[in-house]
Amino acid sequence: MSKASSTSPISSYPYCTYANLWPGLSKTARKASSNEEVLPPRQRETRERRPTEKVAQQIRDKEDTTTAKAATAVRRAAWAKKAQHKRDKEAGITQDADASDLEEQPDTAATSKPAAVAQSHVRDADRMTPHSSESSPTPVPIKRVGRVPPPPSAHLEGSVQAQKITEHAGCPKASDYEEVAKEVILAAGNIYCCLISTIDGFPDSGTEIEFIRTAWGRANKDAGVPPMALTPSIAKIIKQRGSQLRGEAKTKLAPLVETMYGFGSGHRRVTIAVNRALAEDLKSQKTYVYKTFVDDICQGIYQHPAIQKGVNKLWFSNTRDEGVAYTDMFNPLPIPAIALILTTVGDNKAIFMSLSLFLLLD
Repeated sequence: MSKASSTSPISSYPYCTYANLWPGLSKTARKASSNEEVLPPRQRETRERRPTEKVAQQIRDKEDTTTAKAATAVRRAAWAKKAQHKRDKEAGITQDADASDLEEQPDTAATSKPAAVAQSHVRDADRMTPHSSESSPTPVPIKRVGRVPPPPSAHLEGSVQAQKITEHAGCPKASDYEEVAKEVILAAGNIYCCLISTIDGFPDSGTEIEFIRTAWGRANKDAGVPPMALTPSIAKIIKQRGSQLRGEAKTKLAPLVETMYGFGSGHRRVTIAVNRALAEDLKSQKTYVYKTFVDDICQGIYQHPAIQKGVNKLWFSNTRDEGVAYTDMFNPLPIPAIALILTTVGDNKAIFMSLSLFLLLD
């Protein structure tokens, strides 16, 4: 066999030698194929991977959402600032404000983290950019005239924060605070009851706030401790004592109404009819405030024995009651205290009359 016939045209192609195609060839063929020039492997081109249309749309949506949230936060801050300025203007309250107060700050409490970061970048870039005096004039500070309202937490001078020892999501209680603060809160609640009993049994919201602050100030003074700040939670605990006092008055005076005014007990129709007639008689001419009522003649206004018994039972039943602990507020007995007793007595009579009518018509 000639040398020309010992090779095949297929051997001229790279990577296609006899040795690669048929491993069982002779050593001579393998040697001949190994002497051929071997080309380097083909380099694979690398291209930048592009996101799909879906991923690109998600990125655009996220950017649009962040921009919208940032714009909403800026508008919300501007609205809040305008509303506060309007309230101050209506109240006639003005105050010096520096440039930082005039800058619109976003409502970060209701803003997402990406939006807040974007807003901070915008503000930083705006501060770093120089502005000419013609394009951005210096804002005029707002002058505040008159008394500045106190902060929501009516802090006493040099006040300290009351320490809480229990945290929970329920209604605040005096036992949530450490021992000293607890005693001051309980004392303030008792003083608040005294103010309601001796000044106004059903105060409006403004009078309630005044009573709470007065009670808190006196309780801190009587305790002889550094004054503590009046927080909204403490104010709520003190305010609850007013409703408790009125409920306690109804509970304690209900038996007196039945015994002192001669209401009968039982569900017999005769008893119900007598109770109804007596309640209508006492209610029609307010005769329950008199000591005696005989033959349409009333004597001794505000001297009915039920009044004194109600006062004793509500404020002087033991040494811990308000009338004994705070004698300066009940000596002499104020007229609003008598009015609170009579209001409770009249309310109980109305309950008895309604019950009598219901049972009579049943």
